[in-house]
Amino acid sequence: MAEDDFWVGGRTDDEYVAAPGKFLVHVTIPEGYMNASQKSEVHAWVTSAIVDTTRTRDRASGDSVLVVIDEVTEGNWGAGGKTISLDSIAEAVGQRKDSSRFKWVRSYFEAKARAYASAGYPPDTGGLLPSLSVREGA
Repeated sequence: MAEDDFWVGGRTDDEYVAAPGKFLVHVTIPEGYMNASQKSEVHAWVTSAIVDTTRTRDRASGDSVLVVIDEVTEGNWGAGGKTISLDSIAEAVGQRKDSSRFKWVRSYFEAKARAYASAGYPPDTGGLLPSLSVREGA
C-alpha cells in the first residue's frame, strides 16, 4: 500500500498524535433486545461512566466519547459449537418470558417474521427466534 494511501487522524505522515480523552466503545447486544429508548440509556450510561472515571466532568468532555451499539443478528451468536438464541440468553439472565421487555422482543420478531413471509424469504432463512419461522400469519 502506498504511504500516501494510508490516513490516520487526517494525515499521511507520522505526526498525528491523538489528543487525550478520545474513546470509542463498542457495545454488543442481541438483535431485538433493546428499543430506541433503551439504546439511548446505554449511550448515556457508558459516556457517564467514562467521564466519571477519567474525572473529566466539564460539559464538553462527553463529546469525545463515541458509543456504538452492534446488534448481533438472531442466530449468529454461538458458544460451545451451538447457536445461542435470544430465547436462551433471556433464560440464562433470568428474563421472564411474560415480562414487558420480552413481550417487546417477541413483537419485534413477530413483525420481522411477517415481513420475511410477505417478501417470500425461505422458511430456513434464520434471523428469527427459534419459535418463529418465515410463514404466513407468523
